[in-house]
Amino acid sequence: MRILLFLVFMGTFVISNAQVQTHLVTLTGDSVLYSNSKFKFVEFIDARKDTTKLGLLKENYNSKDHQLINFPSEITSYLPSFIDSVVDYSSSAEEVSVVIKSLNLNEEPLGAIEIAKSNIELNFYLIKKHKYKLIKKVNKSTEKPNADATKTLSSEIESLIRNAFHDFLTQPSAEGENNQW
Repeated sequence: MRILLFLVFMGTFVISNAQVQTHLVTLTGDSVLYSNSKFKFVEFIDARKDTTKLGLLKENYNSKDHQLINFPSEITSYLPSFIDSVVDYSSSAEEVSVVIKSLNLNEEPLGAIEIAKSNIELNFYLIKKHKYKLIKKVNKSTEKPNADATKTLSSEIESLIRNAFHDFLTQPSAEGENNQW
């Protein structure tokens, strides 16, 4: 009887741990976002609630039929590499830490079409003498319907990331000016 229970338990465990497929999204970095930046992004901290994936790709309403969405490598190495490829730094650029509070990308069915939903929330901290000072928060979201949204997921997340960093680099902020070092 114990052996039978063990076999049933193991069979259930193996079936429940079946590998979920992953849909990889890539960032191209084919054009410069910003030149002569006065800020250099030297540290990326992943503070998302779920650091295992960017989101889910659902082709239909069946909750069992989905794929994980992710970058080809860890976000704390992949994102800095992309940003360094699209931002040219000034020789006197100040060091900035980027805290990734949220970065999500989901595809869901919407009747006869699909919708890609993305969200990014970043906190930017100026680093001086090993002390951090919040200088700006950026939060952006998009929802885009498409006949086949799966084909556009990479461009959607890249556009969202570019817009968030562009906002930080081009729009002055007084959010953190009175914060103590």
